[in-house]
Amino acid sequence: MFKLTPYFDAYFNPLILDGFFMGFYFLLYVQAVWKLVKRKAVGLYLVALTILWMSLTSYFIFDWVRARNAFVINNDSPQTILDAYRNFANNTPATTILVATITSDGILIWRSYVFWEKKWTLGVLTPLLLASSVCTISFIAKPSEGRLFWALASIFSAATSIISTCLIAKKTLSSTGTLPKGNPYPKPIEILVQSAGLQSFVLLVNAMVSIVIAAENAQFGSHSDALLTQMSAYIFTCSRAAMGIAPTLIAFRFADEKPQVAVNTTSRSSPLSRLTFARSARRTDTETGADRTRISTIRFGTVQRDNDDAGILSDRGVDNQLERKESNEKVQHITTPDSD
Repeated sequence: MFKLTPYFDAYFNPLILDGFFMGFYFLLYVQAVWKLVKRKAVGLYLVALTILWMSLTSYFIFDWVRARNAFVINNDSPQTILDAYRNFANNTPATTILVATITSDGILIWRSYVFWEKKWTLGVLTPLLLASSVCTISFIAKPSEGRLFWALASIFSAATSIISTCLIAKKTLSSTGTLPKGNPYPKPIEILVQSAGLQSFVLLVNAMVSIVIAAENAQFGSHSDALLTQMSAYIFTCSRAAMGIAPTLIAFRFADEKPQVAVNTTSRSSPLSRLTFARSARRTDTETGADRTRISTIRFGTVQRDNDDAGILSDRGVDNQLERKESNEKVQHITTPDSD
């Protein structure tokens, strides 16, 4: 009984953790879909998010039924629980993970292509997606060698996430200060690094643990095998949750962002731009006799935090004052009698 308890913990406790993750994932998915529908972004992207949510939810449901069959129905003894849990298996869970992996990585590849608008991004990222899919299919076909194939699938999936995130971040950094046309998001780098970076980190940890398990080849019932089984169960639960939450969180945060005009963001209000034009009309100053050119100054107020302000200032008021002064001097000169 003592030797089987760590395995029971690895089978049941991650399922409870996965339940909390799936509840959060469902709420995030509903809000993301609602915001995308409000922005009229109904299309392939929304369909991909829905397929991703359905595949991961299907895996959770299957895992829950499997645990119920072992711990509730066949709970006569610890050995019957273990046998019921291990024998209640088919290719359905792995197939749902395959669909989720293709969808999750495909969303990031599509984002990279949209940002760069170049086909070479597809040539770099698509082979990684295919390699990850082949390793997952091999994991389904050969469960005895599943650890190594699953580790390779996690590595290729993490590489896809990291490269896609770096490509999008590089493209955005190259256009800092002047956002490209059609890109209204002011913080894409922060959003992608926080979301896709988390997914990549969890996948890399899962891959390393899977490689250690495959290389260790510990005997069932040993302390090392029980410890590695628990680590693998918890990390796999986190990686599966991140696989769905990360792309949905990116969609939610992008949909929640308000479009902004590219302005100088170093201060609350950008400095005014000034254009000065010299008018062709000339006038002779009555006192100095020099030609005076009328100058008009146009000042444009750029976008501020609270409101947009554009003002046009001219020296027309100054000219009017000079004209009135000249007229008064002429009247005084005419009306004042000469001393002679």
